Amino acid sequence: MWDFPNNLALQRITKQIYESGGMVAAVCHGVSALLNVTLSDGSLLLDNRQVTGFSNMEEKLVRLDEEVPFSLEDALRQKKAVYSKGLIPFLPYIEVDERLVTGQNPLSARKVGRKVLEEMYEK
Repeated sequence: MWDFPNNLALQRITKQIYESGGMVAAVCHGVSALLNVTLSDGSLLLDNRQVTGFSNMEEKLVRLDEEVPFSLEDALRQKKAVYSKGLIPFLPYIEVDERLVTGQNPLSARKVGRKVLEEMYEK
């Protein structure tokens, strides 16, 4: 979370993949890499997209809320993403918005991977 949001190389690669018709996927705190991805039309990749990522409650439960540089849940909402989370912390939860697949926490990684494969197979 410290270096992903402002990593220009990640932003460029993500933009290129997405604008070339590819899928973009991220899990847990890795979703922070998507915060500042700007598309060619000037819009943010996350603008009005259904996403998830590590929640405020999960940060508190693992006692990292005072350690991380920002709240991912809050940052996603500030970027106009449509953030949602599972009712029970630490259970697998994913969101799919067209070619964007995000997972809430580490236990969501398998579901994200399966969903990406499923979506790619259907295309």
